[in-house]
Amino acid sequence: MNRKLLPHPGLLVDLIMGMLFPVCLGFRLMAEPVHEWLGLALFVLFGVHLWFNRRWFCDLFRGRYTLRRALNAFVILALLGLMLMLLAGGLMNAHLLKALELPGSMEHRMRHTLAAYWGLVCVGLHTGMQWSALSGAIRKAAGRVWRHPAAGAMLRATGLALAVFGVWASVDREMGAKLFLGFGFDFWDPERPAALFYLCVLSIMSLYVWAGRGIARLSAIRRRKPPHE
Repeated sequence: MNRKLLPHPGLLVDLIMGMLFPVCLGFRLMAEPVHEWLGLALFVLFGVHLWFNRRWFCDLFRGRYTLRRALNAFVILALLGLMLMLLAGGLMNAHLLKALELPGSMEHRMRHTLAAYWGLVCVGLHTGMQWSALSGAIRKAAGRVWRHPAAGAMLRATGLALAVFGVWASVDREMGAKLFLGFGFDFWDPERPAALFYLCVLSIMSLYVWAGRGIARLSAIRRRKPPHE
């Protein structure tokens, strides 16, 4: 087998994480031990992702900070803090660690939910701000299929449709209350299909991916402006 045709392990980790994070938000749609095992898998992948990108942390205090670099660093560090908050809140209430008798509480659950939805926003922003590098890696791995004009147009149309649906989904899922009012109860009507929940989560993340792409482009334009402007 030609190894050049295989995607980089870091790309596989990123893609699996991108799919697993929305799945983990479906806490009400799965058994609690399943949610905890999936969450544990997500954190293992997150640790691998940090290892693959460890050089970024080594260079954190080196070089000049442009607007784009500063925004990118802010999102990454915020996401790192949120993931640690998720881990702490999850461990405090984990059924898998009942033998340790950790002091879990409803407050820990609410913080866990708060970190999860802010994490959804930051994952979308981070993906969007790194879209050029990510799409380049996917294009290289996919080869001719990705380079076909129809494939590119279809993917862009799908992403845009998801982002537009994400506006409605943000209202339906009360994202404002979850992010800013400390609304920690993630209720889902059992009469509604589970597929709709995951479509809502995916579309909300897609909305912030497009927002991240916009931020990256605007900050790049600002950087290219002449000094006198």
